[in-house]
Amino acid sequence: MGFCLRHNNKSGIILIVVLWVLAILSVLAIGLGRAARMDLSLAKHRAGKVRADFLSWAAAHYAMNQLRLDGEDAAFSSTDTAYTCGFAAKEGETPEEIFKNVTLASGSFDIGYPLKDSAGNNYMCYGFQDEDRYLNINGIHQQNYRILAQLLILLGVAQDQVENIAAQIVDWKDADTENMALGLGAEKNDYGSLDAKFCKDAPFENIEELMLVQGMTEDVFAKIKNVVTVFPRQDVSLGVNINTVIPVVLQALFRFSAENNPSVGVTDADSLAEKIVTYRKGDDGVLCTADDRPVKIANAPGELGLNVSEQAVFAAAMNYLKETSDHLRFHAKSVDSQFHVATELEAVVGRENLSLLLWKRK
Repeated sequence: MGFCLRHNNKSGIILIVVLWVLAILSVLAIGLGRAARMDLSLAKHRAGKVRADFLSWAAAHYAMNQLRLDGEDAAFSSTDTAYTCGFAAKEGETPEEIFKNVTLASGSFDIGYPLKDSAGNNYMCYGFQDEDRYLNINGIHQQNYRILAQLLILLGVAQDQVENIAAQIVDWKDADTENMALGLGAEKNDYGSLDAKFCKDAPFENIEELMLVQGMTEDVFAKIKNVVTVFPRQDVSLGVNINTVIPVVLQALFRFSAENNPSVGVTDADSLAEKIVTYRKGDDGVLCTADDRPVKIANAPGELGLNVSEQAVFAAAMNYLKETSDHLRFHAKSVDSQFHVATELEAVVGRENLSLLLWKRK
């Protein structure tokens, strides 16, 4: 009897040990399986990312080729609108057909950027987004700094900040060591404890550089960063594309043009900007659609139905207006077909020699 009890106890202990070993092995197997799945998933993602990255290079070459073809077609390259900017479409061909879902062996890419309609809904504009729709801060000088001041006012920057920030931006980029005007601007000696090099006395190279300018705050930077550009990165004459320039920049330009003419005022400047913005959209009232209308500077007073005051404002602003854009930005999203991994690319290209000026990939 005692032997049977001892035998049964020993068998029970062995069974428990076996069960524990099986449990531990099961946990290890599950863990190893999970790790293997994670490794496989990461490997697939890496492979997909490599493919998507190469697709983004393909998108860049595709975009550059569209620009090259556009340069060879005088009818297209003479005028840019939001709908046809930087590319030459064949008869009946749409930007969507050229830039949406461009398929290669390993995946596809789209080139375009989002816009909002009057109801606030997003829609895609396929093709290039030109830089000459923004205000180039490298084209702001002592003679025209009030354009930037007017832009800051329209963006809701406090009146007591406007003049000085605009002047300090001029002093940051100009080559002299004199303050722009009495009580305005900031040169090297005004930067206090900061190293003197922080007054650059050279053109802006990127938008973020604005944060180094004396008087600039995060709040003001947040308001201005999406309406200005630094291209070209040289001290240049200011010019915006009348067919693509964003409404607030156009409004600021016309308000500046009206400042020194006692016979016109802010309302004339604003109504002129509104007429141009409305005209460009065509009959459907939506930007970047087939009925977009280009504004010809020489014919604008008649085409737009300008009154005498609006004509005076327009005439004063003509030196800052053009019909084509010299620098184009494109946004490309590439997706590999096997693992559906995406890469996004943003680049800026100089139109004259197809030089790549900015490249951001994520």
